Amino acid sequence: MNATITNPDNGTLIYQLQCDVVAATLPELRSELRRLVDEGARDFVIDMANTRMVDSSGLGLLIALHNSLKKHNGRLSLTHVSKDLMKLFESMRIHQFLTVSPA
Repeated sequence: MNATITNPDNGTLIYQLQCDVVAATLPELRSELRRLVDEGARDFVIDMANTRMVDSSGLGLLIALHNSLKKHNGRLSLTHVSKDLMKLFESMRIHQFLTVSPA
């Protein structure tokens, strides 16, 4: 997957996406995120500075990741979210379930 993964000393995993979260990227992205959760990632930040687009499949993936982490008392945050994506997340009320921070 086209992402940089860092794990600072505080235990939060930072996943810096380098792609859009759309149907074409989902199989590989889903597999990578599932692997990280299976390996014990619980506090998860997805840096979306380089993400311009999220489609309905991508929204489903983010919600599924949120639900998986919640089952393990974890949490998902999205950071560096563009204005257009903030509008999308607000219209879909995603920001009510997880932390979404603008760019």
